[in-house]
Amino acid sequence: MVLFISTKSQILELDLIIAVILFIAAAFLFYTYSSNLTDLQDDKTDLLLENAEIISNHLVSAGYPSNWTEDPGNAIYIGITDGNKRVDSDKLIHAAEVLNYQQLKWRFGVSSDFYVFFEYKNNPLTIDTIHGFGKPGINETNINQIEDPKDLIKIQRLLFYDSKIINMGVYVW
Repeated sequence: MVLFISTKSQILELDLIIAVILFIAAAFLFYTYSSNLTDLQDDKTDLLLENAEIISNHLVSAGYPSNWTEDPGNAIYIGITDGNKRVDSDKLIHAAEVLNYQQLKWRFGVSSDFYVFFEYKNNPLTIDTIHGFGKPGINETNINQIEDPKDLIKIQRLLFYDSKIINMGVYVW
């Protein structure tokens, strides 16, 4: 009696083992790479949120020193209120018109672009000719068309102006 040993199935088993190992390695690499992308995205979002909080916190303060408009070059913090969340028109005009965008970014200590605006009952509000300030050429209606930010953070703070409660919005991208 002659015995025949078939090697076909052994080759298929070896092919199957190699294929499974390659599949597991590819799945592992994909998972590792995609989780790193998520971490990078989370880090950027965290930075934008931190910058938005810094800007809004500075603005709702009186600034330091509180009379920083007398010598804007020596201001440590730029604030647009009297310290009690009431908008000080003089401080707002200095922040929006006297200081340029790069000076504001430096004073706030942020690296992100920003735009600050005001609303009353969800309608744009102009305070002493100032509707908003921040990156030149940007406003709250054209930010998506001009900048097309992938990540956009918006923080809103309530302030008092002219016996009204108004909304200060801060966009950061």
